[in-house]
Amino acid sequence: MGRALSETSAGDGMTPIQRTRTRPRPEREIQRVILDWLKLQGIFAWRQNTGAVTEGKRFIRFSIPGCADILGVLPGGRFLALEVKRPGHPPTPEQYAFLRSIERAGGLAAVVTSLEDAMAVLR
Repeated sequence: MGRALSETSAGDGMTPIQRTRTRPRPEREIQRVILDWLKLQGIFAWRQNTGAVTEGKRFIRFSIPGCADILGVLPGGRFLALEVKRPGHPPTPEQYAFLRSIERAGGLAAVVTSLEDAMAVLR
């Protein structure tokens, strides 16, 4: 017979419901919340997928190494790049290099771990 959701089982004194509430949000969820907020603000932004595949003998890369998770164009034309990370998970050297390149070109670039971080960057 299964345990009730109010019972503890992992030795941490928390129920499965409590454990779910305290678990950090996945990056994709943080990205979605930020993108929804940017849309409500009238900011043109999108999720930039990165990676590569091999199809037959062809190697196909989409995007560039280190490209930020969220790209956009702010009112007035300034470029936006947000690298979304879970708290405690730093960006890679390639991701830092990408963000520095955007800043050097006059864009707004930042590492964010929450909607609140993104809102603070855009103030």
